[in-house]
Amino acid sequence: MSSWWPLLYLITVVLAALTDEIDHQKGAQTLFDLWHLIRDLTWIGIAVTFRYLELIWPWWSYLLLALAGKLLWEWTYATARRHRFHEYDNQFVMPLARYLWWLGFGKKERGL
Repeated sequence: MSSWWPLLYLITVVLAALTDEIDHQKGAQTLFDLWHLIRDLTWIGIAVTFRYLELIWPWWSYLLLALAGKLLWEWTYATARRHRFHEYDNQFVMPLARYLWWLGFGKKERGL
């Protein structure tokens, strides 16, 4: 697993940028299922990344990975904002989400 955690880290960075874009651009609007799905996937990615984090590479490689993550986050956020990604949250419906209400899903089905 040690060779896979940098890729998982970068995927988590992308998901975090998308989550922030949805959250920041919607302002006072209700956050629906897409935001919650991406937020939960981000936390799962972070948990798995830190679970398998091993210091097996030179110290400077972690600095380069952090810099790559920062640049990837900025690029993803700007791209999502340009393409108005946050508007998809109002259209994204998960039919089985009513069973996952305790995770924040299914607000549209409950009329919230």
